[in-house]
Amino acid sequence: EALPLWERSSTQGTEWNCTGSATSTHTVACEASKVAASWRELLSYTDAVAVERSALKWVLNSVSNYTLPIRILDMFEETGTLASLLSAYSTLHSGMYSRLMVAQVEGTLSHRVRAFASALEFAQANNLLLLLVWMPDRLCGSAFEDLFVIPIGVIVVSKFYQHELCRTSHFVKYDYLQLVEAIEIDPQGKHLFIRSDREIITAEKEYDGTRVLGALQPVPSIQAHVDRLESMLQLGDMYCINFVPSKRTLISPSLEALTAVQNTTDASQGRWCSLESYSEQVEILVSQQSTNAPSNTPYKFLVLSSTFSRTGLLLQAFGDSIDRVFDLNMDHQLRLACREVFSPQCTQLQLTQILLLRSCGGLVLPPSSLSAIPTLLERWRKVGTSNDSDQPEVIDACSGSSYGEVRENAVFDERLSIEMIKVMANVPRALRPAMSEMAAVVRELETLRVLSEFYSHMSPAKDGDISSPSELESKGLLVVHLVHGLATRLLALASATAYAEKTNRTLLIVWPRDSHMGASYGDLFNDTNRVIQEYSPFFFPSSFKFIKYDCVGSKLTIQKHASWEPLYFRSTCKHIEPEVTKEDHDRVYAKFRYTNFIKEQYMQSRRELNPQDAVGIHIRQQSQLSLDVPGIDDIDDWALSRKIFENAEPRRAYCHYSRFTDTIDEIRANNFTKFKELEIEERGRHTRFLVASDSLAALRAMKEKYGNDAIATVDDGLHQECEESLGVRSSPCIQLALLELLLLSRSKFLLISDWSSFSQLAIRGMGSKRVRSFCPCVMPG
Repeated sequence: EALPLWERSSTQGTEWNCTGSATSTHTVACEASKVAASWRELLSYTDAVAVERSALKWVLNSVSNYTLPIRILDMFEETGTLASLLSAYSTLHSGMYSRLMVAQVEGTLSHRVRAFASALEFAQANNLLLLLVWMPDRLCGSAFEDLFVIPIGVIVVSKFYQHELCRTSHFVKYDYLQLVEAIEIDPQGKHLFIRSDREIITAEKEYDGTRVLGALQPVPSIQAHVDRLESMLQLGDMYCINFVPSKRTLISPSLEALTAVQNTTDASQGRWCSLESYSEQVEILVSQQSTNAPSNTPYKFLVLSSTFSRTGLLLQAFGDSIDRVFDLNMDHQLRLACREVFSPQCTQLQLTQILLLRSCGGLVLPPSSLSAIPTLLERWRKVGTSNDSDQPEVIDACSGSSYGEVRENAVFDERLSIEMIKVMANVPRALRPAMSEMAAVVRELETLRVLSEFYSHMSPAKDGDISSPSELESKGLLVVHLVHGLATRLLALASATAYAEKTNRTLLIVWPRDSHMGASYGDLFNDTNRVIQEYSPFFFPSSFKFIKYDCVGSKLTIQKHASWEPLYFRSTCKHIEPEVTKEDHDRVYAKFRYTNFIKEQYMQSRRELNPQDAVGIHIRQQSQLSLDVPGIDDIDDWALSRKIFENAEPRRAYCHYSRFTDTIDEIRANNFTKFKELEIEERGRHTRFLVASDSLAALRAMKEKYGNDAIATVDDGLHQECEESLGVRSSPCIQLALLELLLLSRSKFLLISDWSSFSQLAIRGMGSKRVRSFCPCVMPG
């Protein structure tokens, strides 16, 4: 009888004395809330559910700017969630908050608390009403309201149907369990849904939830339990040991499972932090404290663990130190309550233990890659004390174990992940899953930043696939993958750059560091915003179809391609035909932007050596591959490198420095016919020579023969270090080679070596006029 009466009377708008206009959404929500509250106490359970449903339907139907499939409300079988939803929508439409944020937290207790604190901090910063979805399950068996006092601005539900209640027409959705990405507030006013077990990240910052954790209060019963134990145990004098089981034992919580893996460490996956790891740390601490511990202190270590049923096995790990260990889990009542791991009572006891850890004098904790507890404690400590001396000593239970190296990688991966998320913020959301897959194979953060710039210009096709960059209707993409040594790379880079300019393409440079090249692109040039140091086919979506050319040689002849088609060159090619001319090359060299270090060294050397008044000499005589390219066997294309070197080896041997002496003597005697033909000023014995070589022996021999007045070289000391210690392909030695190349390209005439990209590049002038040359060591035939 009550329900039809309410439905008839509700349309009058004044039956329950709600203030304001009866037509406003605020009044509608107010009336519905009061109706539900009044009849819930009078009706039976079944009828109360019906009233809740009817009241919520009425609110939603009365709000013109929000639609919802009303039928979904019939799926709820209890009044609590319905009442919370009613409260959320009523509060939202009262105008106190800009929009709704639904945060569904999952995982273990510590992961949920971390995710909740971050979500609430984000909601408060953006004036959002937080609807917290906290569904008890086998990883966390207790409801939120049984653990914490619900903060202001938070409404909690324990059951939710996000696909039906959070339609994409009204919500922007994020699933951090599938893909962690930067969260954005929708400019069109959509609400926000996130499913998460970790911190929220935006393009500007990571919301760690520290401020929320500082204000979060446990329910009185748990707080009273914590206060009693703190008083009884004197935790400030104890080391608290928090043991976290492996992922496998969480899934299969049995003594047999733990026994099977207790001595196992899986370094490749980083899954285990064994009992032996904890035992080692306890033994170290005992030995350090044996002389300082009071004789009447029965317990120095407090064991706190989520594995209540495995206490006996856990205590065995402490060996001879067992008499110094107090295990909270040995309490018979606690063990009975936690016979079912992650039951509601057991989850409440876990929270008690986590709160106790905040008061301990020292902590032995698992790494943060295995547990969220270390992260929570660190943030609690930030708001709990202002004095660094009050901070407890924190010991990583896995340091020094076989897990240690893996943990370092995990910490790096976590940092890289956060930076990756910030970088991805400017990338269209539809492309972020593809970029996330790419990021999994990226080893350097700078590569990720550069690639994100290209992703930010892409757009998803209508069928959900990934199309070319949106600007590729007029501007395509060219990826040039440079290999081998400095001069070869610069020649190929100039060709690719000129081709990209002439065909209106965006250029992405791949500059790997390997045995051929120890310097990064940034060690030589400033414009690094288009350069990556590694390449993988996974860097771009599979639907991004590259037309590939693999050219290792002197010329690359390519077909005609549409301007939007993406191209990939793996190249040492000095000429791209038919598009690129020598004049195009010259224009590119003039645009090279060298680092300040290179420019300063060049200007200083040019003042000292006056290369424009000297005859340049380049001697490429190193014919032993292992000395020319140390570590050649370690690179991926070593077989190809050897094949190319087989052609160069006899020419390198033939271009010994002794082949140059006859020509030098002719120049010094004013008998060099090339000078006469080209009308170059002859200075006889006063001619100065600027010599560069891949052989320190050649430089020394030339100086010994002609003297320091006739022969000039660049930084003999560094040349010696390159051969004796640094390595001829190291970054400082590559920088020295580039400096020599720039100086030789400014000389008035060049004596060059056969079969040398370095000599060819010097002739081209590196942005200046081309240099006339002669090769005194061309092999007969």
